[in-house]
Amino acid sequence: ETPDEQRRLTCSRVWVVDPIDGTKAFIQGKPEFTISVALVENLRPIGAVVYNPAHKEFYAAMLDMGTHCNGKPVQITERETLENSRICGYEKMFAHEGWAHLWPQLTVENRNSVAYRLALVAGGQFDATLIMNAKNDWDIAAGDLLVHEAGGVVCGLDRKQLTYNNQTTRHRGLMAGSETLTAEFASRVETIKHNL
Repeated sequence: ETPDEQRRLTCSRVWVVDPIDGTKAFIQGKPEFTISVALVENLRPIGAVVYNPAHKEFYAAMLDMGTHCNGKPVQITERETLENSRICGYEKMFAHEGWAHLWPQLTVENRNSVAYRLALVAGGQFDATLIMNAKNDWDIAAGDLLVHEAGGVVCGLDRKQLTYNNQTTRHRGLMAGSETLTAEFASRVETIKHNL
């Protein structure tokens, strides 16, 4: 990694790279780490690659050209309700007492790499992901384009589109999936009783 250089703010195009997203998984020998690369132009990703070398999964997307995994087109799932959804996230987070309403029946599995979570949503292996803690541009930017080009939405907890190469690289949290599922997440996030 290199220190952040503020001169990047004067550039209309920047590379956003995470050489090991899911460092903890990599150190523990879990096959959930990725290499994540995005080309950001005017604050949004226009090209992206997320590669999981352990599973030999190569996800790639270009703006307006769709998302592919190992050369084959992929899309998000068509699930429109949370009931019985497959969610990539922390099971304990969904069971936390801070939620105003109980969650419906969900299958929740974690993956340490945020970029990998987003790639798996883009590829249809999971219906959605919800991340309540802060993440950086390099964790999210490539996966954002993968999901977008696969027909989905990636947004902040406030449902606003994420932008990259800003003064701060931190994002308060994010959600990804279909328009309907992210709307359901957002309505629940708005009613949190206290911090999770």
